[in-house]
Amino acid sequence: MTPREFLEELTYPVSSRSTLIALITFLLLISLAAAAGMLGIWLAVVTVPAFLRYLTMIAEARARGRDASPPGIEYFSFVGNLWTLFPVIPVFLVANLVRATGNAAGDAAATLLAAAFALVFPALGAVRIISHSPLQSIDPRALYRFIRRCGKSSWYAPFTAMLIVLLPTMLSFLPGAVLNLIEVYFVVVFFAVTGAVTRGSTLFSDVELPEAAVVDEEKL
Repeated sequence: MTPREFLEELTYPVSSRSTLIALITFLLLISLAAAAGMLGIWLAVVTVPAFLRYLTMIAEARARGRDASPPGIEYFSFVGNLWTLFPVIPVFLVANLVRATGNAAGDAAATLLAAAFALVFPALGAVRIISHSPLQSIDPRALYRFIRRCGKSSWYAPFTAMLIVLLPTMLSFLPGAVLNLIEVYFVVVFFAVTGAVTRGSTLFSDVELPEAAVVDEEKL
């Protein structure tokens, strides 16, 4: 992955019309869920997993060198393709571990742990979109092979992950709604960059997978 390609991925959410429309739609749904009380809980339950699925589809599409397809109604289903939601588990576990570490050993130790996870998480996500297997994505051998194959390009995704954490802190003077928009934007960028790094590794072409990981309604 070259610096120019990295800059292209930084602007991907606004340069891709379908992705921009989908992002605006998800932001509106999430905002509505936050303001709708009890009804909003139900709306969040179906919207947040759909958004996570779409992020995975962005990473896979960029790994294939194309734009992500617009999200369909199947993204809001709880049936099928649970592998697309797998990142929630390690993020939840590490977030709690970082919090506990901060309480027990101080902020420096918690920051170090969070930084270490930020270095590994992109590889975990990349192996997952290559293999569609949560178990494969946490295999140290697969992670090492991916990082070794990417070489220096593997640093682009952790750098983007750091931006998600650092930018809201640096721009804390902005209104909360603007900060939330910036965070969501760079979350999308992170998955796009992860996909682009995966494309550069050429590992994706070594594995035969379906063109899109969506629900097969005929099997429901």
